[in-house]
Amino acid sequence: MVGQVAIPQFSTMMAEMLLLRVDVDEAQKWLSQALDLSNRQFDRYFDAELHRLSAICLMKRKQPEAARAQLQKALEVARMQDAATFELRAALTLAAIDLQEARMIIGSVLARYPEPESWPDIQEAQHLA
Repeated sequence: MVGQVAIPQFSTMMAEMLLLRVDVDEAQKWLSQALDLSNRQFDRYFDAELHRLSAICLMKRKQPEAARAQLQKALEVARMQDAATFELRAALTLAAIDLQEARMIIGSVLARYPEPESWPDIQEAQHLA
């Protein structure tokens, strides 16, 4: 059971590593399998990241509209779960497609951090805002 529960998180780590190696096809395989499992088990705690990374795969394949759709799903899931960090990461990824829309989301998310830590995502968001 523990292995099944951790698959989405493990899959995101594998996909991120594969994306660093520019192995988009293999990264997307890991993400698709994790999303399938998530949909079967209704355990969507990591879905925002799965959709965000799927968007990155699509962006690398020069499919910005499909990537935007995945980012909208990522933002939707993150908001539904009140997961500000995942929402911020999705917005930072969206900046590559639509900087203006990303800035609005980033501003909204940063406002929820009264005294933000100096995490890399926060620093990047502050730079873009």
